Amino acid sequence: MKPTPEQYNDFMAHRPVAGVTFDVDETVEIMEGEHAGERGVLSSLAELGEDTVYLVQLDSGIEAAVPQSRLRRREPDGAG
Repeated sequence: MKPTPEQYNDFMAHRPVAGVTFDVDETVEIMEGEHAGERGVLSSLAELGEDTVYLVQLDSGIEAAVPQSRLRRREPDGAG
């Protein structure tokens, strides 16, 4: 289901949202599926549910909808 305006606003403001593991602007790597191995930054919350879906701005310049189960956290390039 689509997030309510309140859930979306909470996500964008870095406040907790039930069922949401990652945070807006977090750097992630896609572990499987069409964009496996690509990195990007979470730009938006697309769907809430059993496997929350995020919009990820990939390093390649495209935006992809990716389920939470296919993501893992990564350090931003140049960090650490």
